[in-house]
Amino acid sequence: MYQPATLEDIIAFKNNFPNAPSQIKEDNKAEILREIEYLNNKLTELSTDYNKKLKDIRELLIKEKNDVESKINTYSVKPNNIFTRINYWLKLKVLLSRKDFLNNHFYEEKKRSLERLEKDIVLTKQSLDYKEQNIDKLIQERLEPKIERLNTIKSLLLKNNILYEGAIGEQKVLDELKKLPDSFSVINDFQKNFRGGIYQKKTNDWIYSIQIDHIIIGPTGVFVIETKNWSQSSIDNESLFSPVKQVSRASHALYCYLNDAIKNSYLSSFEHHWGLRQISPSSIVVTIYHTPQQEFQYVKILSLKDLLWYITSHKEKEAFSESQVNELTKFLLKE
Repeated sequence: MYQPATLEDIIAFKNNFPNAPSQIKEDNKAEILREIEYLNNKLTELSTDYNKKLKDIRELLIKEKNDVESKINTYSVKPNNIFTRINYWLKLKVLLSRKDFLNNHFYEEKKRSLERLEKDIVLTKQSLDYKEQNIDKLIQERLEPKIERLNTIKSLLLKNNILYEGAIGEQKVLDELKKLPDSFSVINDFQKNFRGGIYQKKTNDWIYSIQIDHIIIGPTGVFVIETKNWSQSSIDNESLFSPVKQVSRASHALYCYLNDAIKNSYLSSFEHHWGLRQISPSSIVVTIYHTPQQEFQYVKILSLKDLLWYITSHKEKEAFSESQVNELTKFLLKE
């Protein structure tokens, strides 16, 4: 039974679910008709094999009977010598006994070797007759557990809808980011733990780990992207953790981490003869369907259609060179 495993599978499952019962019914019918065709072919093969073996047995019987009759006829003249006569009677007795067996028991005994084949033919015929006479019943019997399985999968998807919608959103953003020029690098699902933690003064919070949906590195700077595929009701739900706070937290940690790396000479291309360059990641929340109208400090809320324009047209005080983009990308990827 089919079960969605990838994001593409889940999308296809949800799109095809309304038509799934009728499709499964048609598939079941086709499956049963294939089984009927197989049984018909099997019955033909078994019957052909049976008739051939039966013919061979009959031919063997006729041949042996003729041989025995011919040998018996050679004993039409009795020998005069008493010792020869004893041998004559013994051989004749064996031949007559064999003749009696061939006439009364041979066919039945030889036919016993075909009992298993006969049983296969009977069972195949029974199975074929049952399926031909109960196609609709069999379709329904096979349909019910499959529909129940489909409903179970649908129920599980609904229970995990937030995770599912989030994955959909991330995939849409990822597909969009693939359209960036070659001068940009994309790092997906970046994760980092910080030994000892990073202090965020404005929230009085210690950051020990971050997980970032997408980091973009290019001539226009570094961008930290958080994707939210939320409904309007989710956006208005005050109990859900703010994506603005989430991306701000990740950007601050990345800011501290990268600039500390520059100070410790891990990013040599950011060392200027006037001093050390500073990397200030831009924070972005990308919304797929519903975008809040409000603006937020230090965080840009963008719809999917505005994302590439914002990244490629964003102006840093001094653009990053190709070597800086490459060095920064390699540094983050090695983590």
